[in-house]
Amino acid sequence: MMDLQQRKGLEHNKLLEFYCRKHINHICCLCLASHKPCTTSHPVQEAKAEKESHLKNRLTELYNQSEKASQALDEVRMQQR
Repeated sequence: MMDLQQRKGLEHNKLLEFYCRKHINHICCLCLASHKPCTTSHPVQEAKAEKESHLKNRLTELYNQSEKASQALDEVRMQQR
């Protein structure tokens, strides 16, 4: 029950179902009506999926960089022998 209370906005006591990328803030359906000029508001689940996808891609990039660095280090070690 506490989790549900934490997911409600203080102004309208409604679930924060949307996320504004421009303002980096969660908003409820009532706030969304006044937030219309800002076109970067999306459902929370959609914003979450996009963020997870971005983070997974970044993690893959970092892993690939780490692998390349490890291979380069191994090559240097082999040349020093």
